Amino acid sequence: MRVLFLRGKVDKRTEKVRSLDEHSDMWTHLAFALSDDVEVWYWGGEREATYGGGKTERWIPDFKKSELPDIQPDIVFCRGGFPQYQHVLKRFPMALHVYYGAGTRYMPDGKYDLCLVDDTQQQQAVQAKYQNTSVQLWEKPAAPHFVHRDVTKTYDLCYIANGQQAKIKGVKWVYETCPEHHLMLHLGYKSQCKVPLNVVQQRVDRMQMPGKISLCRVGIVPYTSYDSAPRALIEMASCGLPVVALESTHQHYPSLGIITASVSSFWDVVGEALEKPNSPSEHSKMVRSKVSIDTAASRIRTLIASLWHE
Repeated sequence: MRVLFLRGKVDKRTEKVRSLDEHSDMWTHLAFALSDDVEVWYWGGEREATYGGGKTERWIPDFKKSELPDIQPDIVFCRGGFPQYQHVLKRFPMALHVYYGAGTRYMPDGKYDLCLVDDTQQQQAVQAKYQNTSVQLWEKPAAPHFVHRDVTKTYDLCYIANGQQAKIKGVKWVYETCPEHHLMLHLGYKSQCKVPLNVVQQRVDRMQMPGKISLCRVGIVPYTSYDSAPRALIEMASCGLPVVALESTHQHYPSLGIITASVSSFWDVVGEALEKPNSPSEHSKMVRSKVSIDTAASRIRTLIASLWHE
C-alpha cells in the first residue's frame, strides 16, 4: 500500500540527516515502517530526501498554494489536526484517512476512517462525536535509538521537560516538592524556575538522550491532564527505567506496568520504585519487545486491513 504521512511544519528539529539511522524523529520511523512505499510531507520548507526502499521525505512550502507531487496514496495519515492538512485530504478523497492528534488535539477536526487515541476516556469522547469512525487505542512507541546504555547510574531520577511547557510538565511543582535526598537529572530547555541544588538541568540533542536517561534509576512523568501518552514516558521505559506517572496524564500502556500515583502520594510511590530491584537491560528488552516502531506499525496495518475488509 502507498502511504502519505503528513508530519507537520518544518522546524529546527527536522534537520537534514544522511541516513534514516541518524533520524531522531519517531514519527518518521513509524511512517516508513508502515509500508515499502511511503512519503512523509512537511509544510513550510522546500527539499526532498530519499532513504531508499521507497521512502521519501518532502518539504513543501504550502500545502494549499504549492503544487503538490502527483501521487495516489491508499492511506493518508495525519499526525495532528493542522488546517493545512485539509487541502491534502480533499485532494485524495478515495484514500483511507487516519488521524492521531494527542493531547488537547486528540479530537479530530473532521470525519476520518480511523482515529488513534491514547486512553479510554479519549476513545469514548471521539466515538460519541464520530459514530462511523473506527476509534482505537494504541501504544505510541519511542524512536529506535532509545535503548538502555550500559553506564554507571549517577542519578536517582530522570525528568524530561522543556521550560516552554513548564506548566504542562509541572516544573514548578517538581522543583518545589521533590525530596532533597533524590538526585535528579532534568533534561530539557531551562524554565524560569530556580533549579534546586539536588537537580542537574541539561539540554542535549535527542540522539544523545538515551545515554543520559541510562544514567538514572527511575523516570518520572508528573504531567497534567493536558498531556497525552507523553513521548518521555515510553522513551525512559525503553531505556530500561521503571516509570512513575501522575494519574492525570492520559496514557495507555497496559503491557508495560507503568506505575501511576496521585499528587499527594507521588513522591512516596517514587521512593518505593527506587527501592525495588530492577535490571535496566532486561527492562529495556521487555519494553521494546512489547512497544516498538515495529509493533506500532503492525497494529496500524492490522486496523487498516480490518477496515478494508468490512
